[in-house]
Amino acid sequence: MEIALAVLGGVGIFLVGMHLLTEGLSAAAGRSLRQGLSRATRGRMSAILTGAGVTALVQSSSATTLATIGFVSVGLLTFQQAVGVIFGANVGTTVTSWMVSLIGLKVKIDAFALPMVGAGALLRSFAKGRVAHLGSALAGFGLIFVGIEVLQEAMAGMGDAFSPGRFAGEGWWGELVLVLLGVVMTVVMQSSSAAVAATLTALATGTITVEQAASMVIGQNVGTTVTAWVGAVGGSLAAKRTAAAHSLFNGLTGVAAFFLVPGFTAGMAWWGARWGEVAPATQLAVFHTAFNVLGVCLLAPFMGPFTRLIERMLPDTARAFVGRLDRSAQAVGEIGLGAVEQTTREVFMHLVDALDDGLSGVVSGEATRARLAEVGPALHETRRYLGGVHIPAEEDELRLRQIALSHALDHLQRLHQAVEEEGLLEAARQGASLGGAREVLGGELGAVSRTLHGGGEELRVCAGRAGELSRQLAKVRGEVRRRLLREVADAVRTPREADELTAELGALHWLDRLGYHTWRVVHHLSGEVEWSDV
Repeated sequence: MEIALAVLGGVGIFLVGMHLLTEGLSAAAGRSLRQGLSRATRGRMSAILTGAGVTALVQSSSATTLATIGFVSVGLLTFQQAVGVIFGANVGTTVTSWMVSLIGLKVKIDAFALPMVGAGALLRSFAKGRVAHLGSALAGFGLIFVGIEVLQEAMAGMGDAFSPGRFAGEGWWGELVLVLLGVVMTVVMQSSSAAVAATLTALATGTITVEQAASMVIGQNVGTTVTAWVGAVGGSLAAKRTAAAHSLFNGLTGVAAFFLVPGFTAGMAWWGARWGEVAPATQLAVFHTAFNVLGVCLLAPFMGPFTRLIERMLPDTARAFVGRLDRSAQAVGEIGLGAVEQTTREVFMHLVDALDDGLSGVVSGEATRARLAEVGPALHETRRYLGGVHIPAEEDELRLRQIALSHALDHLQRLHQAVEEEGLLEAARQGASLGGAREVLGGELGAVSRTLHGGGEELRVCAGRAGELSRQLAKVRGEVRRRLLREVADAVRTPREADELTAELGALHWLDRLGYHTWRVVHHLSGEVEWSDV
């Protein structure tokens, strides 16, 4: 009982250390880490290397996976880029094996671990900002090794009580039971790194053999997929696809590694006889790294077919426009705002294209309104989602961005309501006196559409043009209104034509409203908004 409690305590200390290290490094890096990840995953190999590097840094493949899900949800990463990061994360997580085998089991830990915990705690308590977060990371790093030492001492006393022979028999079936035991360890501990550390300490104390430890590590690698699926429950399609990619990669890699265990142990025995014995913990670290690297080498050339397979397994059945609004991303301010921004741009793009076609006569007013049937519900859900995005009080820049997006959605809602007003689109298209206003608005709508589709000027330049459009429409509206009223007063227009004047003036005012709200949406999406604008 005492041994079991000691093992539980060691695992607990290790997990607390991992949590502090991950949280501290992520908070210290902040926005720069997320922006750097987006820039560094443009190519297949760069995505893999980024996933490996970030995971090695934060010592958590789960943290990398969750961050990747967030980037996919807001469109900063394509799904194929995310798959590359997931591949690399599996390689990066093997750094724990090397850290434990080369440092944690060979160095007197309390000589440096406890001072690190103390120094980190002091920084966390008395420093501010990034330095305080680095203090958390330093304390977490020290606690990882304290946990390893507690585990090592506990495992030394377990002896036969923890012998895998109690769980497995001989042959393939026995090895498969050990794989399942590894899966269970990861699920219970909620950390493959903690499970691997426990396996390494058991191996170092002679409790298990290298071959048994290798089977358990395979299971621990596969066990991380359970955490990914738990995180994807209730999440977006991107979250589920990322979890599926993680599961398929780890599953295929685990199957290949399972059949390589006998060959690996035979190879290590041959190496030991020829070049000198390799420490068991180092052998396990080599195996852990080798089969993950092998999995990347086998699947990376087929990343395109791999991602398409996942997409066919989990097709997109989400309602229009709102697929990016992942509820789990609301807790991470910047990611949640990114989801809102991308959704707003997509809705605006769709509305602008439909309005442009309607004004030019490509489609009828009824067909234009039919194309916009899903815009209203999408705007309503997007506004509700934006209200639930958590922004810390000290994040002034994100707060300003949140308010600007709220303004953009408000003007987009008004623009949508204007387009749906019965008869005005037809009146604006048919009014003989409104040609100039139609041409001005139609030309600028085309420029806005090209910009939003990525083929035109930058959005902030487009915002300036949209502002000029609104001013031109207001000027044209005033000129046409004065001319029409003068023609009525001079009896140039007949009474019947005077009745038609009301419809034309209403359509002219409608065009002016369209131009104004178009300008304000683009302005608030441009990133040039200041506090005085909101």
